[in-house]
This record gives sequence, structure tokens and C-alpha cells, in this order.
Amino acid sequence: MLLDIVLKHQLKSVSVVGMAKNVGKTVTLNHLVAEAAVRGLTLGLISIGRDGEGVDAVFNIPKPGIYAPTSTLLATTLGSLAHREVELDLLAGTGYSTAMGEVFLYRVITPGFVELTGPTLGWQQRKVVGTLFAYGADLVLVDGALDRVSSAAPTLADGVILATGAALGSTIPDVLAKTLDRVERFALPQVTQELLPFCLDLMHQAKATLVTQAGEMRLLAVGGSLISGEAIAQSLTPDTRLVVLAGAVGDGVLAALNDGMARAGPIHLVIRSGASLFAARQVWRGFVAAGGSISVTEPIRLAAVTLNPTSPLSPGFDQEAFLKAAGEVFLPYPVVDVVAGKGYRV
Repeated sequence: MLLDIVLKHQLKSVSVVGMAKNVGKTVTLNHLVAEAAVRGLTLGLISIGRDGEGVDAVFNIPKPGIYAPTSTLLATTLGSLAHREVELDLLAGTGYSTAMGEVFLYRVITPGFVELTGPTLGWQQRKVVGTLFAYGADLVLVDGALDRVSSAAPTLADGVILATGAALGSTIPDVLAKTLDRVERFALPQVTQELLPFCLDLMHQAKATLVTQAGEMRLLAVGGSLISGEAIAQSLTPDTRLVVLAGAVGDGVLAALNDGMARAGPIHLVIRSGASLFAARQVWRGFVAAGGSISVTEPIRLAAVTLNPTSPLSPGFDQEAFLKAAGEVFLPYPVVDVVAGKGYRV
């Protein structure tokens, strides 16, 4: 069911991102692995952190392992394979170091559960994904680490599957509201084709650039977008209409832009992707409500949302009620409970 969605969108690489621990991210990943194996696809597996360990390091409860069928291509470290159940053929080293050692590429000879530890830098992750394809992967699955929305960056994978569940909140409306916030960030539209080359060039030149209605530009020498609110506030002029930011965007930036709009009118903010927006929901939605707009140079393709109605820390939700409510809230995206084998718009 889930793989059909991936193939329908012609996605060659997919990041599986979790809203929190215990929301079913690894179950979702294993479901895709199993479906791909049935179809005879050669998989490439990589994590942007560490995943697949047997016990949750935070809650000290058993975790589902990541299953690797025969012929699967893996990117992981030798230290992560200390208790491996699989027989592997070493293909190559990457030269990329982690706390668990260097990341190597392997091919699975006999199937079993594995622990994945991948490179932590984005350019290294992208390089490894490309290498997995070079070794023959038909589909690469990226296991996103907890709270690392960088794994949703469109430069890393063609599409994203977002996992959410009862472990995220105490009620269905609470969980859906928190998840909808992430969905809406992922859904930010791409900047117009007319402006795209211009904005990409500005991002290459500076962390922050302010552009007036007349086309005058001011490039700011700021350390990073998360801490550039004060610099932007001091540089805004009454005719500033476009702000282009190359890094992560926090509350301070949007608060400064809100103040600017109160004096001068609407401002269009351009950022890299929805994974770059770290401002609190009330702040960024307040910016939009006040007349501002946000677009991205790298749109995220959300393929589906998966649901886990259970939680190790609470009674969980009624499966049917959760699925029905999520199907309505996340329209038009497909919603799937992979364990129940049910979904909306699939």
C-alpha cells in the first residue's frame, strides 16, 4: 500500500521522518522494506543518525529493529554491526567519520536486523545516497533521526513520509494539530520560476538579503538566520518587500519582519525549504496572517502520513477514529496505518 504511493509519485529516494519517538517511524520503514522485497527491488538503506538499536536510549524499552533483506545495500559503521544478525559483503569505505566510527557500504548476503549509523553532515549524506544508487539500488530509504527535520530536506531525498502517533500527545486533536503544523511547513510553495534563480544567487552570496521594491539589495553579514533577527530589524526600510534567508529561520527573524510590516506593508520571505522553518507555529502563522508570505527554493514532496494509534506510555487511541480524523485533517495527503493495513486516499 505505502510502496504503491512511492512508485506512483516516481520517487527514487524517500526519507521517513518521525514526529517524535515511538510514533512508528521504524515500523513504517520496515513496511516499505517488506513491500519492496516482494516487488524484487534492490534497496539502499541509510540513517542520518543512529537507528535500529535494540533498546530505546531514552525510555529504556525495546525498539523494533531495521530489517535488511538479501541484496540490500547498507551504509553503516563497523561499531553498529557488533551484534549483527546478517552476513555482509564489504563494498567500500566512505571516509566519513561518526561517533561509532567510519561509515562503510555493505551488501547483505544473508538477511536479518541491522543497526544503521550514517554520516551527520548533509553533503556527506547526499554523497552516500548517490553512491548507493551507483551500486545498484532501485530505491533508497533514508531513516530520519528524532527531531532532525533536515532528513526531510529535498536535496537529500525525492520525497518524505511523515510518521506520527499517540506518543506525540494525549488526545487525537492534540496529535493532529502538532502534526499538521509540520505538514504545513513541508507544504510551503516554491518561489516563482521568475524569482528562483535570483533567490538562489542571493542565498549563495549571503545568509540574509533585503530587497526593496525598486530592486535595491542589502546583503547582511550575519552569523546565521536563527540569530539574525536584530540585524534584520535594524536594516529593514519602509520599502523592503523581499527578504531572502539562506539558513534556519527562528522566532526572532519573523518577529522583526512583523514589526517591519506594521510600518511598511507586506513582506515576502524566501527560505530554502520547510525544513528550514524553526519558528513556533503562532509566530510564523502570525506573520502570514499579518499579510506576509513565505515561499521556498527547494519544495518538499510529502508522499504520505503514517499513523501509530498505540503508545508505550499511554492507552493510545481508537484506531478507526484516529485514521478517520487524520484523513480529514491531512487532506489531500494519503494517510496510512501500516499495521492495520488501512488508509485514506491510497
